[in-house]
Amino acid sequence: MSLRVGVPADEAERLALAEVQALCFRAPVERLLLNFGLVGHENLRVVRDGSRIVGGLTLVPMGQWFGGRALPMTGIAAVGIRPEARGGGAGGLLVRSVVAELAAQGVPLSTLYPATVPVYRAAGFELAGSRWHVRLHLKGLPTRAPRQGRTAGGGPTLRAGGPDDFPAMERAYRHYACHQDGLLDRGHFVWTRVRMPRGETAQHYLVEDPDAPGPAGPLLGYLSYTQREAHDFLQELVVSDLALTTASAGERLIALLGAHQSLAPVALLNLPPRHPLLTLLPEWRAETRLHLHWMLRLCALDAALEGRGYPAGLTAALHLDVADALVPANAGRRVLSIADGSGHVERGGQGSLRLDVGALAALFSGFQSPEELALQGGLVGPPAGVGAAAAAFSGPAPWMQSIF
Repeated sequence: MSLRVGVPADEAERLALAEVQALCFRAPVERLLLNFGLVGHENLRVVRDGSRIVGGLTLVPMGQWFGGRALPMTGIAAVGIRPEARGGGAGGLLVRSVVAELAAQGVPLSTLYPATVPVYRAAGFELAGSRWHVRLHLKGLPTRAPRQGRTAGGGPTLRAGGPDDFPAMERAYRHYACHQDGLLDRGHFVWTRVRMPRGETAQHYLVEDPDAPGPAGPLLGYLSYTQREAHDFLQELVVSDLALTTASAGERLIALLGAHQSLAPVALLNLPPRHPLLTLLPEWRAETRLHLHWMLRLCALDAALEGRGYPAGLTAALHLDVADALVPANAGRRVLSIADGSGHVERGGQGSLRLDVGALAALFSGFQSPEELALQGGLVGPPAGVGAAAAAFSGPAPWMQSIF
């Protein structure tokens, strides 16, 4: 094979890429071409064998929240190789080429959902967070929020929303997401997917309280969903998006779900087991299971370490010695100094904490502790350094609600 990676040259090559992705993911070519327009044709990459396109992927520029800060992140989506070209190195070359490109551009992070782990791990990605499926049984849920009527203004109200509400919903989402680790700082592509999942138009319901606004204003939370047939005349609610900024918003959204129980006994959500919406349930009616793990790559390492937030009140210095065979600028010794919730990187130092860029990604996200990495041989260092790393990268378990 004579393999080269580049941007599709014209409409014919974009169609060829869409046909490869349709073959791999059983998606309609028309929908894939629509996605190309949403992300921008400049964000498509193909791998050619001579003049023939044998594979490609889609880049999705956006951001991702860690430590209360959103860092620039480019998602890698729809990586596909024609069946007859698999095993010949096209997929690995494609991914490595993109990582090198993002590193040269100074993009701190890249994230993807892997169909297979080894190809991406070889390019410096590592498992760094989770996506969960929740099957919530609605029968017996309250249809009235317990906080309704407790305040002079009557408590939070619920109303149907529409496109005019999207800016306020985005503000509420950002406040909600900044307190999580791993949630996306969404761009146009992902917002379109959650508002039109599988090409359907979602219904939106907003929880508001002008008399007792929350941290993001009068809009305290929202829920977006579509409905699908389950059996007989019953339905399931498929929640494509939600955000909440107060406990009262969570209780009102639970009541909204409960109000559907006569015709929709089940709601399907993508939330981690300890999500506030689930822990606010009066009875545990949720079946949770791991859907899959996502992987993270630190492309521009110093920008990633300095862009992330750190625990307030922590003062520490981590002496890192990082191995990165693909991006030489990431390799070597550096000191990460942490104070006032921020990090600053300088080259040099003792290099007492030794790990490769993949293990550092799992530590960076909070998916694995330094003690866990040490047990599997991914990190070597003295107890004091391991303890400082544990404090620096502590936080909620990283997860992702959206898929791309």
